[in-house]
Amino acid sequence: MYQISPDESESTTIALLARLTGLLEPLRNFVKVKPVWGTCAGAILLAKAVISAKRGGQELLGGMSITIARNGWGSQVSADV
Repeated sequence: MYQISPDESESTTIALLARLTGLLEPLRNFVKVKPVWGTCAGAILLAKAVISAKRGGQELLGGMSITIARNGWGSQVSADV
């Protein structure tokens, strides 16, 4: 099993970097043929659909037949830890 993304990364940033580096389509092809698992940002990226996506949408890998809801607490910058 492969974990695609670090747990504490932000899904929009990961998707943007994957697109800018030409990795988005190879990752989409990868998740079609390999078992994958994702938590936090990874789960968002692996979903087929997102509820409460950011304005402008959310690029997804679509490797899992799930619909996931993004959190309603804002960006990581404003998160209280």
